[in-house]
Amino acid sequence: TWILYVQYACSFGVELVMNNGAVLYFTSEYGLITERAATLGFIYSSMNIFARALGGLASDRLNLAVGMRGRLWLITILLLLEGAMIIVFAFTQSLEGSIVVMCIFSLFTQAAEGAIYGVVPYVSKLYTGSVAGLVGAGGNAGSVVYGFGFRSLPYRDAFVMMGAIVMASSFLSVFIRIPTHAGLISGEDNHQVILARERFMAQRERDRMYRGDEMEEDEELPEDPPARMGPPPPASVARLTETKLVPQPPGMVGPPPSRTRQPPLPLAPQQPMVHPPPSAMSSVDRAVERERTAAAVGHLKTVRTEPPPPTYTTTPVAEPSLSPASYANKSSNSVMGASMTEDIVEEGRSRMDTTATTKDERM
Repeated sequence: TWILYVQYACSFGVELVMNNGAVLYFTSEYGLITERAATLGFIYSSMNIFARALGGLASDRLNLAVGMRGRLWLITILLLLEGAMIIVFAFTQSLEGSIVVMCIFSLFTQAAEGAIYGVVPYVSKLYTGSVAGLVGAGGNAGSVVYGFGFRSLPYRDAFVMMGAIVMASSFLSVFIRIPTHAGLISGEDNHQVILARERFMAQRERDRMYRGDEMEEDEELPEDPPARMGPPPPASVARLTETKLVPQPPGMVGPPPSRTRQPPLPLAPQQPMVHPPPSAMSSVDRAVERERTAAAVGHLKTVRTEPPPPTYTTTPVAEPSLSPASYANKSSNSVMGASMTEDIVEEGRSRMDTTATTKDERM
Protein backbone atom coordinates (compact mmCIF):
# COMPACT_ATOMS: atom_id res chain seq x y z
CA THR A 1 0.00 0.00 0.00
CA TRP A 2 2.73 2.48 0.90
CA ILE A 3 4.65 1.70 -2.27
CA LEU A 4 1.56 2.49 -4.32
CA TYR A 5 1.20 5.63 -2.18
CA VAL A 6 4.67 6.82 -3.25
CA GLN A 7 4.16 5.88 -6.89
CA TYR A 8 0.84 7.70 -7.06
CA ALA A 9 2.57 10.75 -5.55
CA CYS A 10 4.97 10.56 -8.50
CA SER A 11 2.12 10.52 -11.03
CA PHE A 12 -0.90 12.44 -9.74
CA GLY A 13 1.36 14.72 -7.68
CA VAL A 14 3.26 15.66 -10.86
CA GLU A 15 -0.05 16.42 -12.58
CA LEU A 16 -1.16 18.78 -9.81
CA VAL A 17 2.19 20.64 -9.86
CA MET A 18 2.24 20.93 -13.66
CA ASN A 19 -1.25 22.46 -13.74
CA ASN A 20 0.30 25.59 -12.16
CA GLY A 21 4.00 25.12 -12.87
CA ALA A 22 3.60 24.90 -16.66
CA VAL A 23 2.06 28.39 -16.82
CA LEU A 24 4.83 29.90 -14.71
CA TYR A 25 7.48 28.03 -16.69
CA PHE A 26 6.27 29.27 -20.09
CA THR A 27 5.93 32.85 -18.90
CA SER A 28 9.38 32.99 -17.32
CA GLU A 29 11.40 30.95 -19.84
CA TYR A 30 9.76 32.00 -23.11
CA GLY A 31 8.22 35.36 -22.17
CA LEU A 32 4.65 34.40 -23.06
CA ILE A 33 1.70 36.33 -21.74
CA THR A 34 -0.41 34.68 -19.04
CA GLU A 35 -3.38 33.95 -21.32
CA ARG A 36 -1.27 32.11 -23.90
CA ALA A 37 0.75 30.28 -21.23
CA ALA A 38 -2.51 29.20 -19.55
CA THR A 39 -3.71 27.83 -22.90
CA LEU A 40 -0.56 25.74 -23.23
CA GLY A 41 -0.98 24.56 -19.64
CA PHE A 42 -4.52 23.46 -20.49
CA ILE A 43 -3.08 21.16 -23.17
CA TYR A 44 -1.25 19.27 -20.42
CA SER A 45 -4.43 18.84 -18.36
CA SER A 46 -6.61 17.92 -21.33
CA MET A 47 -4.56 14.74 -21.91
CA ASN A 48 -6.28 13.37 -18.81
CA ILE A 49 -9.52 12.95 -20.78
CA PHE A 50 -8.35 9.67 -22.33
CA ALA A 51 -4.83 8.95 -21.06
CA ARG A 52 -5.84 7.67 -17.60
CA ALA A 53 -8.45 5.34 -19.07
CA LEU A 54 -5.86 4.18 -21.59
CA GLY A 55 -3.52 3.19 -18.75
CA GLY A 56 -6.28 1.22 -16.97
CA LEU A 57 -7.25 -0.54 -20.21
CA ALA A 58 -3.65 -1.53 -20.91
CA SER A 59 -3.34 -2.84 -17.34
CA ASP A 60 -6.40 -5.05 -17.76
CA ARG A 61 -5.18 -6.43 -21.07
CA LEU A 62 -1.81 -7.33 -19.61
CA ASN A 63 -3.49 -8.94 -16.63
CA LEU A 64 -5.42 -11.24 -18.96
CA ALA A 65 -2.25 -12.08 -20.84
CA VAL A 66 0.34 -12.61 -18.07
CA GLY A 67 -1.43 -11.89 -14.79
CA MET A 68 -0.47 -9.43 -12.06
CA ARG A 69 3.11 -9.34 -13.30
CA GLY A 70 1.91 -7.53 -16.41
CA ARG A 71 0.25 -4.81 -14.31
CA LEU A 72 3.41 -4.23 -12.27
CA TRP A 73 5.63 -4.09 -15.33
CA LEU A 74 3.30 -1.54 -16.91
CA ILE A 75 3.54 0.72 -13.84
CA THR A 76 7.32 0.44 -13.83
CA ILE A 77 7.72 1.26 -17.51
CA LEU A 78 5.30 4.20 -17.43
CA LEU A 79 7.01 5.78 -14.41
CA LEU A 80 10.45 5.35 -16.03
CA LEU A 81 9.27 7.01 -19.25
CA GLU A 82 7.53 9.76 -17.30
CA GLY A 83 10.64 10.63 -15.32
CA ALA A 84 12.83 10.55 -18.42
CA MET A 85 10.48 12.86 -20.33
CA ILE A 86 10.39 15.32 -17.40
CA ILE A 87 14.17 15.62 -17.55
CA VAL A 88 14.07 16.00 -21.34
CA PHE A 89 11.41 18.71 -20.93
CA ALA A 90 13.69 20.63 -18.58
CA PHE A 91 16.52 20.75 -21.17
CA THR A 92 14.37 21.55 -24.23
CA GLN A 93 15.26 24.98 -25.66
CA SER A 94 12.46 25.67 -28.18
CA LEU A 95 8.85 26.43 -27.40
CA GLU A 96 7.51 23.97 -29.96
CA GLY A 97 9.76 21.19 -28.64
CA SER A 98 8.69 21.93 -25.08
CA ILE A 99 5.01 21.65 -26.03
CA VAL A 100 5.54 18.31 -27.79
CA VAL A 101 7.61 16.85 -24.93
CA MET A 102 5.09 18.14 -22.38
CA CYS A 103 2.25 16.33 -24.18
CA ILE A 104 4.27 13.10 -24.27
CA PHE A 105 5.20 13.06 -20.60
CA SER A 106 1.63 14.13 -19.72
CA LEU A 107 0.42 11.03 -21.56
CA PHE A 108 2.77 8.81 -19.50
CA THR A 109 1.77 10.56 -16.26
CA GLN A 110 -1.98 10.07 -16.71
CA ALA A 111 -1.56 6.48 -17.93
CA ALA A 112 0.54 5.67 -14.84
CA GLU A 113 -2.32 6.89 -12.64
CA GLY A 114 -4.78 4.50 -14.29
CA ALA A 115 -2.30 1.61 -14.11
CA ILE A 116 -1.68 2.17 -10.39
CA TYR A 117 -5.38 2.08 -9.60
CA GLY A 118 -5.63 -1.15 -11.57
CA VAL A 119 -3.60 -2.80 -8.78
CA VAL A 120 -5.37 -1.16 -5.81
CA PRO A 121 -8.38 -3.58 -5.61
CA TYR A 122 -6.03 -6.59 -5.32
CA VAL A 123 -4.13 -5.33 -2.29
CA SER A 124 -6.87 -6.13 0.24
CA LYS A 125 -10.29 -7.58 -0.51
CA LEU A 126 -11.72 -6.48 2.85
CA TYR A 127 -10.26 -2.96 2.95
CA THR A 128 -10.42 -1.88 -0.67
CA GLY A 129 -11.88 1.51 0.21
CA SER A 130 -9.17 2.24 2.79
CA VAL A 131 -6.42 1.30 0.37
CA ALA A 132 -7.94 3.42 -2.40
CA GLY A 133 -8.26 6.44 -0.11
CA LEU A 134 -4.70 6.12 1.19
CA VAL A 135 -3.21 5.76 -2.29
CA GLY A 136 -5.23 8.74 -3.52
CA ALA A 137 -3.89 10.86 -0.66
CA GLY A 138 -0.39 10.15 -1.97
CA GLY A 139 -1.07 12.37 -4.99
CA ASN A 140 -1.76 15.41 -2.80
CA ALA A 141 1.30 14.69 -0.66
CA GLY A 142 3.48 14.52 -3.77
CA SER A 143 2.21 17.87 -5.03
CA VAL A 144 3.16 19.48 -1.72
CA VAL A 145 6.72 18.09 -1.90
CA TYR A 146 7.24 19.16 -5.51
CA GLY A 147 5.73 22.57 -4.75
CA PHE A 148 8.42 23.21 -2.15
CA GLY A 149 11.05 22.20 -4.71
CA PHE A 150 9.75 24.66 -7.33
CA ARG A 151 9.64 27.38 -4.70
CA SER A 152 13.23 26.96 -3.52
CA LEU A 153 14.98 25.85 -6.75
CA PRO A 154 15.23 27.18 -10.32
CA TYR A 155 12.69 25.71 -12.73
CA ARG A 156 15.23 23.56 -14.56
CA ASP A 157 16.66 22.12 -11.35
CA ALA A 158 13.17 21.55 -9.97
CA PHE A 159 12.17 19.61 -13.07
CA VAL A 160 15.33 17.51 -12.90
CA MET A 161 14.69 16.76 -9.20
CA MET A 162 11.10 15.75 -9.93
CA GLY A 163 12.14 13.52 -12.87
CA ALA A 164 14.77 11.76 -10.75
CA ILE A 165 12.29 11.05 -7.96
CA VAL A 166 9.78 9.65 -10.44
CA MET A 167 12.35 7.34 -12.03
CA ALA A 168 13.53 6.13 -8.60
CA SER A 169 9.94 5.33 -7.57
CA SER A 170 9.53 3.01 -10.54
CA PHE A 171 12.02 0.53 -9.03
CA LEU A 172 9.84 0.16 -5.92
CA SER A 173 7.57 -2.14 -7.89
CA VAL A 174 10.02 -4.96 -7.15
CA PHE A 175 8.91 -4.94 -3.50
CA ILE A 176 5.16 -5.12 -4.18
CA ARG A 177 3.74 -8.41 -2.88
CA ILE A 178 0.09 -9.19 -3.47
CA PRO A 179 -1.40 -12.41 -2.02
CA THR A 180 -2.01 -15.26 -4.51
CA HIS A 181 -0.43 -13.22 -7.33
CA ALA A 182 3.02 -13.08 -8.91
CA GLY A 183 5.44 -10.25 -8.23
CA LEU A 184 7.44 -8.17 -10.67
CA ILE A 185 10.28 -10.69 -10.85
CA SER A 186 9.60 -13.62 -8.52
CA GLY A 187 6.55 -15.65 -7.58
CA GLU A 188 3.74 -17.19 -9.57
CA ASP A 189 0.01 -16.72 -9.76
CA ASN A 190 -2.17 -19.04 -7.73
CA HIS A 191 -3.73 -21.98 -9.57
CA GLN A 192 -7.23 -20.67 -8.88
CA VAL A 193 -6.29 -17.26 -10.25
CA ILE A 194 -5.02 -18.84 -13.46
CA LEU A 195 -8.17 -20.94 -13.85
CA ALA A 196 -10.40 -17.90 -13.29
CA ARG A 197 -8.47 -15.95 -15.93
CA GLU A 198 -8.71 -18.80 -18.43
CA ARG A 199 -12.44 -19.22 -17.82
CA PHE A 200 -13.00 -15.52 -18.40
CA MET A 201 -11.05 -15.58 -21.66
CA ALA A 202 -12.92 -18.68 -22.85
CA GLN A 203 -16.28 -17.08 -22.03
CA ARG A 204 -15.30 -13.90 -23.85
CA GLU A 205 -14.29 -15.92 -26.89
CA ARG A 206 -17.62 -17.77 -26.86
CA ASP A 207 -19.53 -14.50 -26.60
CA ARG A 208 -17.53 -13.06 -29.47
CA MET A 209 -18.25 -16.05 -31.66
CA TYR A 210 -21.93 -15.93 -30.73
CA ARG A 211 -22.23 -12.29 -31.73
CA GLY A 212 -20.40 -12.98 -34.96
CA ASP A 213 -17.76 -10.31 -34.43
CA GLU A 214 -15.11 -12.32 -36.27
CA MET A 215 -17.30 -13.17 -39.25
CA GLU A 216 -16.39 -11.32 -42.39
CA GLU A 217 -19.00 -9.32 -44.22
CA ASP A 218 -18.90 -11.49 -47.33
CA GLU A 219 -18.92 -14.72 -45.39
CA GLU A 220 -22.22 -16.59 -45.51
CA LEU A 221 -23.65 -18.90 -42.95
CA PRO A 222 -23.31 -22.61 -43.82
CA GLU A 223 -26.45 -24.12 -45.28
CA ASP A 224 -28.33 -26.82 -43.48
CA PRO A 225 -27.41 -30.37 -44.57
CA PRO A 226 -29.89 -31.97 -47.00
CA ALA A 227 -32.49 -34.30 -45.62
CA ARG A 228 -31.55 -37.98 -45.70
CA MET A 229 -33.46 -39.96 -48.29
CA GLY A 230 -34.00 -43.68 -48.41
CA PRO A 231 -35.15 -46.40 -46.04
CA PRO A 232 -34.88 -45.84 -42.28
CA PRO A 233 -31.60 -46.92 -40.68
CA PRO A 234 -31.34 -50.31 -39.01
CA ALA A 235 -32.03 -50.72 -35.32
CA SER A 236 -28.31 -50.70 -34.42
CA VAL A 237 -27.78 -47.31 -36.09
CA ALA A 238 -30.96 -45.95 -34.51
CA ARG A 239 -29.66 -46.93 -31.09
CA LEU A 240 -26.37 -45.18 -31.79
CA THR A 241 -28.18 -41.94 -32.65
CA GLU A 242 -29.88 -42.01 -29.25
CA THR A 243 -26.58 -42.30 -27.41
CA LYS A 244 -25.87 -39.36 -25.11
CA LEU A 245 -22.35 -38.27 -24.23
CA VAL A 246 -21.41 -37.74 -20.59
CA PRO A 247 -19.48 -34.46 -19.98
CA GLN A 248 -15.82 -35.23 -19.55
CA PRO A 249 -14.49 -34.26 -16.08
CA PRO A 250 -11.33 -32.10 -15.89
CA GLY A 251 -8.09 -34.03 -16.02
CA MET A 252 -9.62 -37.06 -17.75
CA VAL A 253 -7.72 -38.30 -20.81
CA GLY A 254 -9.49 -39.97 -23.68
CA PRO A 255 -12.94 -39.83 -25.22
CA PRO A 256 -15.83 -39.33 -22.80
CA PRO A 257 -17.84 -42.44 -21.96
CA SER A 258 -21.22 -42.91 -23.55
CA ARG A 259 -24.42 -43.23 -21.59
CA THR A 260 -27.26 -45.23 -23.13
CA ARG A 261 -30.66 -45.96 -21.73
CA GLN A 262 -30.58 -49.61 -20.69
CA PRO A 263 -33.83 -51.66 -20.76
CA PRO A 264 -35.09 -52.78 -17.35
CA LEU A 265 -34.18 -56.28 -16.24
CA PRO A 266 -36.97 -58.86 -16.67
CA LEU A 267 -38.63 -59.95 -13.46
CA ALA A 268 -38.54 -63.57 -12.45
CA PRO A 269 -41.82 -65.36 -13.23
CA GLN A 270 -43.93 -65.90 -10.16
CA GLN A 271 -45.27 -69.39 -9.54
CA PRO A 272 -49.01 -69.39 -8.87
CA MET A 273 -50.17 -70.90 -5.61
CA VAL A 274 -51.79 -74.29 -6.22
CA HIS A 275 -54.37 -75.57 -3.75
CA PRO A 276 -55.51 -79.16 -3.93
CA PRO A 277 -59.16 -79.59 -4.90
CA PRO A 278 -61.55 -80.52 -2.09
CA SER A 279 -62.18 -83.95 -3.64
CA ALA A 280 -58.49 -84.88 -3.22
CA MET A 281 -58.50 -84.10 0.50
CA SER A 282 -59.30 -86.66 3.16
CA SER A 283 -61.69 -86.06 5.98
CA VAL A 284 -58.80 -85.43 8.37
CA ASP A 285 -57.30 -82.83 6.01
CA ARG A 286 -60.66 -81.14 5.65
CA ALA A 287 -61.02 -80.97 9.40
CA VAL A 288 -57.56 -79.48 9.80
CA GLU A 289 -58.29 -76.97 7.03
CA ARG A 290 -61.52 -75.93 8.71
CA GLU A 291 -59.70 -75.44 12.01
CA ARG A 292 -57.05 -73.29 10.36
CA THR A 293 -59.66 -71.19 8.60
CA ALA A 294 -61.62 -70.70 11.80
CA ALA A 295 -58.42 -69.73 13.67
CA ALA A 296 -57.48 -67.21 10.96
CA VAL A 297 -60.96 -65.68 10.96
CA GLY A 298 -60.94 -65.45 14.73
CA HIS A 299 -57.49 -63.87 14.66
CA LEU A 300 -58.66 -61.27 12.16
CA LYS A 301 -61.67 -60.50 14.29
CA THR A 302 -59.49 -59.93 17.32
CA VAL A 303 -56.89 -57.86 15.45
CA ARG A 304 -59.33 -55.63 13.59
CA THR A 305 -60.41 -52.74 15.72
CA GLU A 306 -63.84 -51.34 15.18
CA PRO A 307 -65.30 -48.16 16.64
CA PRO A 308 -67.53 -48.74 19.65
CA PRO A 309 -71.22 -48.95 18.87
CA PRO A 310 -73.21 -45.79 19.47
CA THR A 311 -75.14 -45.52 22.68
CA TYR A 312 -78.76 -44.56 22.68
CA THR A 313 -80.84 -43.30 25.54
CA THR A 314 -84.39 -44.60 25.80
CA THR A 315 -87.19 -43.08 27.73
CA PRO A 316 -89.66 -45.58 29.21
CA VAL A 317 -93.22 -45.04 28.13
CA ALA A 318 -95.99 -45.97 30.45
CA GLU A 319 -98.40 -48.53 28.99
CA PRO A 320 -101.98 -47.44 28.91
CA SER A 321 -104.32 -49.18 31.23
CA LEU A 322 -106.27 -52.00 29.59
CA SER A 323 -109.69 -53.22 30.36
CA PRO A 324 -110.19 -56.92 31.22
CA ALA A 325 -111.64 -57.62 27.78
CA SER A 326 -108.70 -55.97 25.98
CA TYR A 327 -106.22 -57.84 28.17
CA ALA A 328 -107.85 -61.14 27.31
CA ASN A 329 -107.63 -60.36 23.57
CA LYS A 330 -103.95 -59.41 23.92
CA SER A 331 -103.10 -62.61 25.79
CA SER A 332 -104.80 -64.75 23.13
CA ASN A 333 -102.89 -62.97 20.39
CA SER A 334 -99.57 -63.53 22.22
CA VAL A 335 -100.24 -67.25 22.53
CA MET A 336 -101.06 -67.55 18.84
CA GLY A 337 -97.89 -65.63 17.89
CA ALA A 338 -95.71 -67.87 20.09
CA SER A 339 -97.14 -71.01 18.56
CA MET A 340 -96.55 -69.75 15.02
CA THR A 341 -92.95 -68.85 15.91
CA GLU A 342 -92.30 -72.35 17.24
CA ASP A 343 -93.67 -73.88 14.02
CA ILE A 344 -91.37 -71.71 11.88
CA VAL A 345 -88.33 -72.64 13.97
CA GLU A 346 -89.10 -76.36 13.75
CA GLU A 347 -89.50 -76.14 9.97
CA GLY A 348 -86.12 -74.32 9.64
CA ARG A 349 -84.34 -76.95 11.74
CA SER A 350 -85.74 -79.77 9.64
CA ARG A 351 -84.55 -78.07 6.44
CA MET A 352 -81.03 -77.57 7.88
CA ASP A 353 -80.81 -81.23 8.89
CA THR A 354 -81.90 -82.27 5.39
CA THR A 355 -79.27 -80.04 3.78
CA ALA A 356 -76.47 -81.35 6.03
CA THR A 357 -77.44 -84.99 5.29
CA THR A 358 -77.34 -84.29 1.54
CA LYS A 359 -73.87 -82.74 1.76
CA ASP A 360 -72.46 -85.67 3.76
CA GLU A 361 -73.81 -88.12 1.19
CA ARG A 362 -72.19 -86.18 -1.62
CA MET A 363 -68.80 -86.09 0.14
